[in-house]
Amino acid sequence: MSSPLHIPDDVFPTEILDLLVVLEKADILKHHLLIGSYAFWVFKAIYDFDYFLITRDIDILLSKKDHSKIDINAFMLKNGFRIIPSQYGFIKYLKNNYEIEFLVERKGNKEEPVLFSSLNITAQPLPFLNILKERILEISLGENFLLFYVPAPEAFYIHKLLVSKRRKGAHKSKSAKDLEQASMLRKYIEDGQLKELLSKVSLSKKTLNSIFLAEEELFEYYPSKLIGIKRLKEII
Repeated sequence: MSSPLHIPDDVFPTEILDLLVVLEKADILKHHLLIGSYAFWVFKAIYDFDYFLITRDIDILLSKKDHSKIDINAFMLKNGFRIIPSQYGFIKYLKNNYEIEFLVERKGNKEEPVLFSSLNITAQPLPFLNILKERILEISLGENFLLFYVPAPEAFYIHKLLVSKRRKGAHKSKSAKDLEQASMLRKYIEDGQLKELLSKVSLSKKTLNSIFLAEEELFEYYPSKLIGIKRLKEII
């Protein structure tokens, strides 16, 4: 991995910065991956483009390689978080109206919560999160050089295309946001990075076609942002 990319403190709202500092104290950021919209805020800082979205969800993708055996549940409660149980069995942590949710890659069609007994935490399983872990960036934040990890732009891009086609019901409205974020990232990603990533992940023909279809929508909705950009079908 290359040297950390440094970004200033003011990338994040004060409340998010405070929460990241809390997570860093428990080594959560050292072992796991910040994903979702606040990972996209990191890209906004790196590439200096305009983007504004208020969200109160902070998503952490857990790594099974964490052998620290830190009791995350006890740590969160000690630091003023409240447990918000889900009807599906996994839990979220709430503080100052911000929710932190721990996620894990879903294997097969099993949607049951995944218990990390060594960390004393129950995570929500979601499909295709493994893509986000294939290529990652180490980020150094602010004057205190707080270190954490986010997916690399090419991993974020592919994942956004994929989930945009899979959202259903109440979550369907988020598909437009998925494509908007993908459109803003694409010009900063080299074709070779996408080709290498897709050669490493195991995707079925059906899943790959779903990604291609989402990208066609991307080119239809955001043509001005994608001038001169190759489609994935032309790259791989």
